[in-house]
Amino acid sequence: MTNLAPSHRPYLLILAIVGIAIALRIAAILPDSLHHPDEIGQYLEQAHRIVFGYGTVTWENRLGMRHGLLPVLLSAPMALGKLIAPNSELYLLLPRLSTGALSLAILWAAYRIGRQYSQPHAMIALVVAAFWYEFVMLAAHTLSEPLATAAILVAAALLYDQNLKKSGLLAAGFLFGIGILLRFHYALPAAIIAIGLCWPNWKSKLFPVIMGGIIAVAIGALVDLSMGMVPYQWVFNNIYQNVVLNRSANYGISPPNAYLTSFWFQWGPSAIVILPLLVIGYKRHRPLIWAAIANLAVHSAIGHKEYRFVFLSTAILLLIAALASVDVLKWLSARRGLPLSSARLGILGLVWVSLSGVQALSPDIKPRWTAFREFKNVMAFAKNDPEVCGIAIEAKAFWLLGSYSKLNRKVPLYVVNPDYAKPKGWAAERSSEKAFNMVIGSDALTRVFSADYASMRCIPVQTTAKPSYFPAGSTKVCAFRRTGGCDPNAGTHREINNWLIRTGH
Repeated sequence: MTNLAPSHRPYLLILAIVGIAIALRIAAILPDSLHHPDEIGQYLEQAHRIVFGYGTVTWENRLGMRHGLLPVLLSAPMALGKLIAPNSELYLLLPRLSTGALSLAILWAAYRIGRQYSQPHAMIALVVAAFWYEFVMLAAHTLSEPLATAAILVAAALLYDQNLKKSGLLAAGFLFGIGILLRFHYALPAAIIAIGLCWPNWKSKLFPVIMGGIIAVAIGALVDLSMGMVPYQWVFNNIYQNVVLNRSANYGISPPNAYLTSFWFQWGPSAIVILPLLVIGYKRHRPLIWAAIANLAVHSAIGHKEYRFVFLSTAILLLIAALASVDVLKWLSARRGLPLSSARLGILGLVWVSLSGVQALSPDIKPRWTAFREFKNVMAFAKNDPEVCGIAIEAKAFWLLGSYSKLNRKVPLYVVNPDYAKPKGWAAERSSEKAFNMVIGSDALTRVFSADYASMRCIPVQTTAKPSYFPAGSTKVCAFRRTGGCDPNAGTHREINNWLIRTGH
């Protein structure tokens, strides 16, 4: 690893790449899609409770299993949106734009790491960080994984500089700490990166890095205290509930090799190119490779698996493959006695962009760019209906609708789980029907609820959503309303937070 002397940088090209990267992320944010219900239940809902004073409380938050850092961070732009345009959805847009902006730090990290080798390395790493579809897609969502990844990669990029001053080492340690606070499962890979990159001069480097981490730990403790929690008890509670009691198994169990299978699914034909490049890049980037492997090992040992959990590994492997691709291009050019021209480097960049584009628009990935937005659109319709005094949500779809963070109206929410085998009425739900005058869920609800309800708004649902969240034969998410008022006392047991407690959600 060498520090190159300052040279002319193609600033205009860099600005163009960053500008397009920003545009892509804004385009991904605007459809108001949903990547995973956690972005609502664990983060936006909790931020909504901080800013507006009401919202839903999931079982993880009731049991003190979640750190409050991300909801607190999201509450600031949410409050700003409320202040600027209280009657709009700016309170939801600004948090997503904020997390998207913070995720752009990955571009800086990629460029800085590549710059330790050469300008071509820096440019291709920047292109991959800017345009690879997974970086763009996750930047559009309020989830902890992309933010934790950004913090850890920036810390790693700082440590790649062998001449980094003490202030930079403190900053790196602080960012490692923030990344771990956002997702504590990343503690082991973060430690591997920190030790591995400090190792040549660990006696002088590791202590400032640790001190920076301690500052982040102290901030995390203050956030816990501000939310009425014992500092870091959430780590113990999380491990106890998900590992000892195996509560996470309720949301699905996958085999140990599931993440490896996921890479083939997410990368498609690109995996044939990426995997050999990782072998080539191993020698230069051992700490990062081992961190990615350790992260995969930690998450593979946990029964419940979601691909976003290992986003740190995904980002590391993609960036190392990008850097290694420049090494291959240099080697091929040298064999022919040719210089590494800007034209050849441009072609390499276009290859990476093309690989990303093909996968982003593939039949499996393309629907995810706008996934579940129709659910939120129906909830937005309910928000703007002045006659609504209580809303019942079909149980399978309650998080997809955005809950109070999308409704943003202090109207009682209830959860119903109709029995479609009994087409004459609400079955068990009929006793609480007077508590609400709107029902939101699948179009299959027409088989079971009172004839007093009329369809007000129906939106076709993407086929990818139906198997998991819709009963067989349903094709639309709908809002149905009856005339008349509401009696809140009739549905207390189905009020959404009571239902969450009763069912353990």
